[in-house]
Amino acid sequence: MNKKEFFLAIDIGGTKIDFCRFDEDFNLLFHERFLTKNFPTGKNSFLKEILKIAKKHQVKELKRVGISINCSVKKGVIKYASFLGGKINYPLAFNFSKKLNLPVSVINDVYAMALAELYFSKNKDKDFTLINLGTGLRLAHISSGKPLKGSTEQAGEIGSIEVCLPELNHKTLKMDDLVSGKGLENIFYCLAEKKEKAEFIFNNLNRDKNKKRAVAIFSDYLVELLGQVSFFYNPETIVLSGGLLKSQSKFLPIVRKKYLKKVPGFFRAKKIIVSKINLSAAKGALLSDYVF
Repeated sequence: MNKKEFFLAIDIGGTKIDFCRFDEDFNLLFHERFLTKNFPTGKNSFLKEILKIAKKHQVKELKRVGISINCSVKKGVIKYASFLGGKINYPLAFNFSKKLNLPVSVINDVYAMALAELYFSKNKDKDFTLINLGTGLRLAHISSGKPLKGSTEQAGEIGSIEVCLPELNHKTLKMDDLVSGKGLENIFYCLAEKKEKAEFIFNNLNRDKNKKRAVAIFSDYLVELLGQVSFFYNPETIVLSGGLLKSQSKFLPIVRKKYLKKVPGFFRAKKIIVSKINLSAAKGALLSDYVF
């Protein structure tokens, strides 16, 4: 018997946009991916294109839509999104629910990843911090099985903290522009005065001393970040996710060793693991407790 497509999940990230249809047990039945850069900028044109594609996925068995998005969200309302023009107050859940005639939930993508980790991971810890190392940097903390969101649901914006780098002539960068894909690219540019994508930097370490140095600086500040997270949240587990983990062999072993030396055992997370959940933001979008 064919499985019914109960859920449509839309994951809107800074690099890619995924449209996924799942059955009631969250088994993936259909997946379509687009590059974010190919979508028009600006609130109206961008979201109209998303809605247009969503309607194509609106099969008759569909029961609900979940949207994870790389921006500030509170109760289904987008508060801030750089690719939508900055500060806005757009009721995405309400508007999409009205257009699609289906229940819709909208959640920040990293909160969604954390919820997916909580519900689908073999790691059964109920107290962990998820750090997403993608194009940018963001984290979400789960405490006693529930996400800590803050008064305006902006908790986890550790990427906004500024850091002064003695290694780069005391240049000041936000953590988001340092411990991330674009962060590694920024470090390399400061050292070599040329642009290079993060994946190419990782793949050519032995041929270029500046690339090797850039990864070393990136790794040191990732250790610094893990230490801050440990002192502040004191999680049982730190879960790493995001596109940079494709190159984890180039930096994670040394990061783990330095972390053990830097953070006293009383504060130290018991383990640092890499998320193994595929399409976690898409799945987590359907786990939001706010549905319009």
